[in-house]
Amino acid sequence: MTEFEFTRALIGRDPETPGCVGPTVILGMADARIAALCEAFGSPPAARMLALARVPLTDPAVFSMCGAHWADLCCLAILNGSRQARPDWVSEGIALQVDVFRSTGWDPKELANLLTSLADARIPGDGH
Repeated sequence: MTEFEFTRALIGRDPETPGCVGPTVILGMADARIAALCEAFGSPPAARMLALARVPLTDPAVFSMCGAHWADLCCLAILNGSRQARPDWVSEGIALQVDVFRSTGWDPKELANLLTSLADARIPGDGH
């Protein structure tokens, strides 16, 4: 799956019941990063999604999710950080995005541009 195919698949997901899209991505994270991301999400359901993706009995923690669910979390942290004027949250979201995309072999800059366009198009009440 290419970056463009992945982005097109994200656009086609049902926002009410977003299914899995893309490859499974496995990432390890230290506890401090997990806490920072959960704070940046600003959403108990998002933090719960990350917790449910944790591979049992791993230390440091290892998480396994499809590319789309990782992208959802990245975009949430970036968008929430932008709305709350928290550059540290934006940075956490971008760093996670780069880690996810590098693990798939995709170009992080190309996907970031595609996903930024997608996120801008989905913001409620912005006239799109």
